[in-house]
Amino acid sequence: VCLQGAGCKYQTGHHAEAENDLNELYAISQTRLDKLEVLMLKVYMYTSNEEKEKAVESGRTGFRLYGLYMPKNKAAIMMIVFKDIIKARWILRGKRMDRLPDRPVMKDAEQRRFLEFALAVSPSIYQYDQNLFAWDVMKMVSYSLRYGNNGVASFGYIGYGMILAQGFADYKAGKKLADIGIQINRQLGYSVLKWKLGIVYNNFVQHWTMPVRPEFDTIQELINGCISNGDPIYAGYGMFHYHQKKFLLGFPLPEVQQSIENYLHVVDLKGDKETRHFLEGYYHAVRCLRGVDENILLLGQSFNVPERLAEIVASSSFSVAADTYIAYMNILYQFQYYQEAWQRYLEGSKYVEFIYHRYEFAEYNFYGGLICAMAFEKKLSPAMPYLKKLKGHLKKLKLWAGNCPENFEPLYLLLQAELARISGSPGNTATLYEKAIQSADKYLFINIKALANELAGRFHFQSGNAIIAKTYLDNARRAYLQWGAILKVKYIEKEFESVLGKSILEETKENAAIASLQNADMNLVLETSNAINNAKDIDRVIE
Repeated sequence: VCLQGAGCKYQTGHHAEAENDLNELYAISQTRLDKLEVLMLKVYMYTSNEEKEKAVESGRTGFRLYGLYMPKNKAAIMMIVFKDIIKARWILRGKRMDRLPDRPVMKDAEQRRFLEFALAVSPSIYQYDQNLFAWDVMKMVSYSLRYGNNGVASFGYIGYGMILAQGFADYKAGKKLADIGIQINRQLGYSVLKWKLGIVYNNFVQHWTMPVRPEFDTIQELINGCISNGDPIYAGYGMFHYHQKKFLLGFPLPEVQQSIENYLHVVDLKGDKETRHFLEGYYHAVRCLRGVDENILLLGQSFNVPERLAEIVASSSFSVAADTYIAYMNILYQFQYYQEAWQRYLEGSKYVEFIYHRYEFAEYNFYGGLICAMAFEKKLSPAMPYLKKLKGHLKKLKLWAGNCPENFEPLYLLLQAELARISGSPGNTATLYEKAIQSADKYLFINIKALANELAGRFHFQSGNAIIAKTYLDNARRAYLQWGAILKVKYIEKEFESVLGKSILEETKENAAIASLQNADMNLVLETSNAINNAKDIDRVIE
């Protein structure tokens, strides 16, 4: 009853009172399981209130109850993680992985609850320390391999798949483990985890080997499932990735903006600060591209991203920091604030480890590579190894494009074109720009098609080929207009006014006005025709 009372206070936003009640309740709890239940609620409360360190410390206390000591030293953490990985790979060697669904089911209720606690603390650990997240995942896997399968074992196997994919570049094995995790959960009928697992699968695994574009209805269903089952944390993760993926894939910006605003309204009503912070960076990036807010250096006057980043880092929300930096880098590069983009690229690199498994990591490598190319060309910091960094980003994109061209090929080809350009290979550069444009067109990346045309136009203009440049720049502004990036259209037209001539925006307005007049004329004809057909006195109609 006391635990339920504290839970009600937490749900209604009375966090300080709930925290005091839980501290008192923990002190008088008699059994290990009772103490774990108190810590579980504290973890949920701290996570949703963006108090990551408190959530992690509550997790540390809970693990200690079961004889597991969460190390604080990175070397110690990684030694334990690698030991657990080696043990798991040995147990699952050969075809043994395929037999995971046939392993015995975990019977002990307290063992199951402990695994649920390890799952509850994982979101905060993920954002706080990636090495500890790997430790947490491998403890779930080790516990499940020792005591049998249960619903949470599914999450552990998906997490283990994430580690194999990014840590060992074994994306096929990673996806296979994730598929097996989903299968085990279905077999056990552990429906409470269905939505959470689906979010994890789509946010961390699916995009490396499977096309993202057909999955948006599924992601929407998963978000709604999490909301309906009282899981705002994973619903928030789904909301962010739903919009980040649409942004990178080039969905119409007005549609993306409206969708984010709808979700922001929902999360604000619930007081969900974490989800708001996840969504804000891309939301203001969309507004800047559309010209709703033209203060690029602040990512919008109302947002003031430098101040917001300081707040986010101070709250230990490092994955939110990484995502905000990526959105910021994108916009700074798009509007040619290269020095600032380079600086934010260097700052953001400190937090990028927190999004290694997610689709925006590809966006980071893409725009990071473009920024490195421009920094090399403009010698923004002579001592920095620009080309080495650029080639590192390109190597990753090449690997991912090989696994799933639908999600990555246009990014890889355009960055390859930029490397050729700064390396002084004009013939190869022009060919690669064309390949990037064709790939973006094939896979429906209207935003990358626009950028590839823009960069090709700049390349030809600087080479003295104004006629060819005009074709590419005109294609670029039309693609940007189709995407909804009105400020980009204005920016290109202002810079290349002597080449492009009349604004496409004025042309669009004129066409709309003509269409409106034509519709009005047709309406007048129809009204007159109806009047004649229904009239008894033709002279009155003429009047």
